[in-house]
Amino acid sequence: MTKAQCPHCEVSVQAGAIKCPACRRWIGPRPGRVLGQSVLFAASCALLTVGFAAGLGIASLAGLQEGGPTVKGCPPGDLTASAAAPAVSMAASAATLSAASSGSGAPLGLPPPEASSSPSVAAGWGEPHTLSLASAPRDVVFTEDGARAVVLGDDGALTILAVDAPAQRQTVALQGHPRRLRLVGPHHLLALDAEGALPLVDLRTLGVTLLDAGGPVSEGVMLGQGRMLLVASAQARRIRRFIGTGDAGEASGWRAAGDLLLPRAPLRLGVLPGNPELVLVLAPGGSPADPGTLEILDPRIEPLGVSRLAFSLVLDPAALLLSSPGIPASPGAGPVSGSTESLVLDRGGAQLLRVTPATVAITPLGAAPRGGVVGAARLRGGHLVVLDAAGEALVLAEAGGASLARIPLGRAPAAAATTPEGEALFIVLAGGPDTSDAEIAILAGDPPALAARLRAGRAMGTTRVAAAAHRLAISSAAERSVTIIDRR
Repeated sequence: MTKAQCPHCEVSVQAGAIKCPACRRWIGPRPGRVLGQSVLFAASCALLTVGFAAGLGIASLAGLQEGGPTVKGCPPGDLTASAAAPAVSMAASAATLSAASSGSGAPLGLPPPEASSSPSVAAGWGEPHTLSLASAPRDVVFTEDGARAVVLGDDGALTILAVDAPAQRQTVALQGHPRRLRLVGPHHLLALDAEGALPLVDLRTLGVTLLDAGGPVSEGVMLGQGRMLLVASAQARRIRRFIGTGDAGEASGWRAAGDLLLPRAPLRLGVLPGNPELVLVLAPGGSPADPGTLEILDPRIEPLGVSRLAFSLVLDPAALLLSSPGIPASPGAGPVSGSTESLVLDRGGAQLLRVTPATVAITPLGAAPRGGVVGAARLRGGHLVVLDAAGEALVLAEAGGASLARIPLGRAPAAAATTPEGEALFIVLAGGPDTSDAEIAILAGDPPALAARLRAGRAMGTTRVAAAAHRLAISSAAERSVTIIDRR
């Protein structure tokens, strides 16, 4: 038998040996380590720990996808930061997990896919007609019948266009250089953010009534079949009530009839439908130590504000109030009829507050915007659409907050408006550096989906959109124009 020597002690060893029998040193390649009992025990513990953690993760994911906890019917003062904050973090986690696991939409952390190009005219819509204006438009709305477009220019004047006869124009001068328009009721228009008195325009006569609200008016709602007007001044921290006759022209006789001074600025004002009609006020606080309030008041009771219910809430200053009828999601957007509650989109689109005359319920949403909330709208069938600055539209169920779809838009939304009955949402995607044309993305259906894309001509700079039952109006500040698109 051939013998070999150990390289360490030079003792003869058998050929093929891997360890010297004399010095006990390795002289060949070491074999793989055999798992002993202690190693097996440690590995088993590690596997059990991972399995337990995975089980908890699955249980948590299942709970989040069901919508999370909802706080209902809390008495005043119970909806505090400690109650609302966990709902926000849970909603954000649910958005991350459901988007990553469901396979719908773009994966988190990646940009949304580019939307496909579209023809200039989609089926069912006519060619866009662009009308030049004397000044850059700040806002545009339609009258209730859609026959006239009312455009607010940066010169502080209103231009009223007869859409079917655009050569017929009327101009109404306004004081105070207002910045926004708000339709209140079928016959009246508020010119908001004006310096000094509030211009109230009667669309039947085009007469203007100047109302002293104690400060610049940022919000307003009309009740009582056009006989009561409540306006809010964030600067003055005041809500003022005006009473009129409901008649046209000077016979309307608007007069101040009560003030409500608030400790915080009223940033949103809306209507809770019902009998009686109630007014909803959002007044965010200045810091977590100073929570804001959501207040419900009966405007019929004297003195104003003596009959009201206040809920303490840590409200996002950018919270959107989606009431019906009441404050729309964006300039020109119309309310959804037939609803019996108001919605507040809060915490950067992470949670929904459902407000009835007696309760406030918190619903975490199953998806949250990636780039921030641009606007939101309620559509027929109980659907909520949140517009994301990242170039997406999130479709959610109002009832439980479940995420139904992420619709890529291709560009960031610039403005949006719904049809009066909430059948469709029109989203303006302003022109970018690659094109001077703006596009209109139309969401409709049950659940809402991308139904069509329209070319809207040049719509650069500040853009606003208004929707009637059968037509659209898109204003462009840079082009000093408004573009009308009709249904065929």
